[in-house]
Amino acid sequence: MILDLPPDRMVKKAIIEMQVKQPFYAHISTYMKIRPTEDIPTMGVDAGWNFYFNKKFIQKSIPDFETLIGCVCHETLHLALNHIGRIGSRNPTIANIAQDIVVNIICVNSGLSIVQGPDYVNVNSSRDIGWLNIPGKGRIEIRNISEKSWERIYNELIDKLDEESFGKKGTIIIDLDGFTFDKHMHDSFNKLSKEEQNQVMEKAKQILTDAYVYGKQQGKVPGGMERYIKDLLDPKIPWNIQLMKYVKDHSDPTDWCYRKPHRKSYSMEIFLPNLKKERINIEVLIDVSGSVSPRDYQEFITELYSMMSIIPNIVINITYMDSRITEELVLRGGEKERLLSIRPKGGGGTDMEEGLEHIRDKRRSSPVCVVLTDGYTDCARNANDFPFEVIWTICEKGMEKDDAYRHFTYGKIIKM
Repeated sequence: MILDLPPDRMVKKAIIEMQVKQPFYAHISTYMKIRPTEDIPTMGVDAGWNFYFNKKFIQKSIPDFETLIGCVCHETLHLALNHIGRIGSRNPTIANIAQDIVVNIICVNSGLSIVQGPDYVNVNSSRDIGWLNIPGKGRIEIRNISEKSWERIYNELIDKLDEESFGKKGTIIIDLDGFTFDKHMHDSFNKLSKEEQNQVMEKAKQILTDAYVYGKQQGKVPGGMERYIKDLLDPKIPWNIQLMKYVKDHSDPTDWCYRKPHRKSYSMEIFLPNLKKERINIEVLIDVSGSVSPRDYQEFITELYSMMSIIPNIVINITYMDSRITEELVLRGGEKERLLSIRPKGGGGTDMEEGLEHIRDKRRSSPVCVVLTDGYTDCARNANDFPFEVIWTICEKGMEKDDAYRHFTYGKIIKM
């Protein structure tokens, strides 16, 4: 039997099995460092992407190999969702419980077996609830957990654990430690410098998006994960408002098609044409010069992803540019996941206007070109040189807006 193997070999075997059964989780697990330990009673993770496990816990408390896979997947989610770095000033024990509730429901919805019982956080996917049974206080239950962030669940737990559960300084009087399946080592994040903390958060964000694409390609993405990806890719610009005038001016709402009849054709017994939805072609020029950091680039991808989600019938011609064109591709609304896996070349100087001239010479009929940049590029040409409107979209850490208004002599300016 597989459980007869040494615990460290069992963990490695579980990660290998995940490659076939759970590719999303398997991709994340490849970044973990496996650390057997006796310092914690069960399992745990820290900001360095170390995965700790107690050999005795595996031998005595995990009933079968499938549950071990579920436990490993549980830990990968804590890392990919950056639970270690998001606690702030919250009570760490209750934060652990709230995070375990969120992770457990994702795991169960993925068809995974997890450790549950009277001594742990429990979830029921069919009823969408999570609960724990506290001696002397009874059952504490949270409903609709798949629709809530762990921070919201944390607040509900605080409300349900009344003031009698806490000391004057917020110290927990009742013992909740036994309900946290694993240990989330928040101090490992708090001890890092601000720059190191940003690196940890960016790493988690990139690994999660990569895992999503990897799982999507194999048709095995955990249920509900799209919501976390959407929260991760939090857009700052309402593209539906910014681009609406171009949609109205350059789309044809009277374009009819008989290839796919109108859905009312059958009930009315009349062969009706279907109205094609509005479609817009736009150009996007992405700055991949040496001054653009990985975080800046992630902001660019966030905005593009949002744009394609809001306007599903959009067609985007993307040009990557430093001092020269490094790559070109075309994406349609239903292909937005491809954005998350593209790793363009670049790192040289900056000349976005050469990219604008290249787009102009292609003679495409796009009414607008969105330039995603840090702002540090030449702007010497005249607006009349381009048959489309230019929207200079500057990343958060890029040129200040007042400086941008002085620097750019044409086009619209948006600061993230």
